Amino acid sequence: MTEKSQGDLIKERNNVKVGSEEYQRAKDRIEDIRDDTNNIQVANLTNFIKAYKEETDRTIGENRKLTVVAITIASIALIIQIAEFFKNYCAE
Repeated sequence: MTEKSQGDLIKERNNVKVGSEEYQRAKDRIEDIRDDTNNIQVANLTNFIKAYKEETDRTIGENRKLTVVAITIASIALIIQIAEFFKNYCAE
């Protein structure tokens, strides 16, 4: 048995008497296809959100490391400037 597309099922549903067995079968199959499509879309969205969160967490960690390095470099530069200031001040 070949699977009918949602479009074929809609045409079939529209061409039969409302409430008939054929109508209900087509309607049920259309709902099944829509449910399957929605489940796939939700799963894809969930996977995207998980991947995005992992990437965000990784980026935040790298930003923290970069901040620590920048503060360390700035502190060393400040210490060097203070030392040079006192060296020059005491030399006079």
